[in-house]
Formats: sequence, structure tokens, C-alpha cells
Amino acid sequence: MIEGRIINQKLGELIQPGFELIPHPEHSEVLVLAQASQEKAQRRKPSEVKGPGVLSRIIMGELADPSYYRTQAIRFYESFADTRLIEFPLYGGMLAKEAIGHSGAEVAVIAGQSLESLVSIRELSHQEPDRIFLLLLGGDTTLPFADDCFDAALCQWGLEGMKEPGRLLGEFARILKPGGELWLSVYCRGQRALLDALIRAGVVRRGASTRAKPLSYYLDLAAAQGLHLVEKWHFGSLYQLRLTSHR
Repeated sequence: MIEGRIINQKLGELIQPGFELIPHPEHSEVLVLAQASQEKAQRRKPSEVKGPGVLSRIIMGELADPSYYRTQAIRFYESFADTRLIEFPLYGGMLAKEAIGHSGAEVAVIAGQSLESLVSIRELSHQEPDRIFLLLLGGDTTLPFADDCFDAALCQWGLEGMKEPGRLLGEFARILKPGGELWLSVYCRGQRALLDALIRAGVVRRGASTRAKPLSYYLDLAAAQGLHLVEKWHFGSLYQLRLTSHR
């Protein structure tokens, strides 16, 4: 359900029953969950991390080459035409702005936890209001979308540091159509350095586990949700996984 602006049928078909989207009070191009929907999403136990958006900035600032994200995001958007796509969490406004220009998707939902990043690409929604939708989500990993409604999803740095990363993978598995693809970026080696950076930034509590997470850890979590590896490639310690839904 969408209130406060002309209802777009394409987006309305994707929203899970019981959830309501309204325009942000200061930036109408960005949609947010109505209060009742926020409360519904937050009933589940929140993740230990305040938000993947903060995590993404730490990885870019301390641990990675930004050109890697650009290449993978563009490759993702170029790979799917006439489809329904979702990117969550939004890795960076300017990068998404460039990458989505390569997309021929029927619908592209860009969801993030940083209002600033979404506002930085609001002209995308202005230019293509019937195709590109911007959505601000809170710190919880509940996604307000119906089952089996997306053809593909892009998740760059949404799992590292989360207490229960399997929950977000489960949400992706739920909203992807059978045979749909999840393109997932994870930082596997040097996890100690990553979590130390998160602790310094106040994103993860001191005392949180800093034990390294091997690639097999994320693959096992994905497989438990019916997401199976099709392809993987890496740039140093940064892994890009292409998974398909086989629920």
C-alpha cells in the first residue's frame, strides 16, 4: 500500500500486505515505512550492527578499492533487462547513480539506511518515476516486499558484522522468485581488521566476536536459505558471489 502520492502500480505489486509506504516528510522522492509498518518491522530482534550503510563506508575508507564496487554494480545492472531488481543496502549514492544508468530493468528499487545517500540520487526518481524507486529502511533487516517478487538482488556489504546475517539472506531468499539471483559481496579474510574498524566507529559493541569468518561460513548460511552458489570471483580479499534461489 502506498499513500501520499499517486499510487504506482508497479511498485504497489511488490509491497507485502500489511506494510504501508509514505513519502519522506522533507524529501518526497524517498519513500519510508509508515509508523505502523515500522513498528511491525521492528518486532523482530534487531541486528547487532546499527546499519550496513555505516559498514559500507568503513570498508571503502579502510579496506577496499572503490573501483571494485563500481565494476560489480555496473555488471549487475547490465545483466538484467525487463526485470524487477532491488539493491540493498545502498552502497553509495554516486556509485548507484552511475551503475543504474546501465540498467534496462522494468523496476529498480534502491533501498538504503542512509537518507543522505538516497537524497544524493533523487534525480533518478525524478527522471524515471515509473521505474526507479528510492526507499529508506531502518536498522532492522525485515524487507517490506511480497514473496517471489524480484528477479535479482544486489547486496554489497550487508552481512559483515551482523549478529544474525542469515536473517537478511532469508529475506532475500523470500523476496526472490524461484531461480532469481542474489549478487552478494563479502569481505572474508582479515575479518579481525574489519570488526576492529567497526568497534572503533562504535557500530559494533566492544566484546563482539572478532573470529574470522571464512567464505564457507557465508555459503553455508546462504545454502540454509535455499540460495546456492553459481559463480564466484574475487578482488584480493573481497568476494563477489552469484547465488540462485532454489526454494
